[in-house]
Amino acid sequence: MRLALEFIHFTLGALVVIPLAVVPFAGVIEVRARNAPGVRGLGRASTVVGVIALVIGFLGIMLISYVPHVTIATPWLGASVILYGATLALTMGVTAPRLRAASESIARGSAASTGILTVSGVATTVFLAAMVVLMVWKP
Repeated sequence: MRLALEFIHFTLGALVVIPLAVVPFAGVIEVRARNAPGVRGLGRASTVVGVIALVIGFLGIMLISYVPHVTIATPWLGASVILYGATLALTMGVTAPRLRAASESIARGSAASTGILTVSGVATTVFLAAMVVLMVWKP
């Protein structure tokens, strides 16, 4: 069971980390290009990737019970969980809703701001990079 959980957790993680970091920046580009369908698609992609990331987090929590000498209170794991939670909160609570709102604004012909998306993208990228380092290095 541990091997299957590890395989699914690591594989999905490798496939989802990059889109989580890239979607906000792609959204900024599409908003500036005033491409409403592109922004709408990125909003949907952000939601889908966020849900997949949530599944990855649950698999990781399940995996803890199979690893000796590691608990949620282990500092590197606890920090990783907090960073991952912050990343999910940004993705589901900021990036996806902002992309949907920007799409609607562009479709109406009004201007859409990219400031929050840029900040969300930078924060998401920093959080994910720190989390990946912690998960690989395990200090």
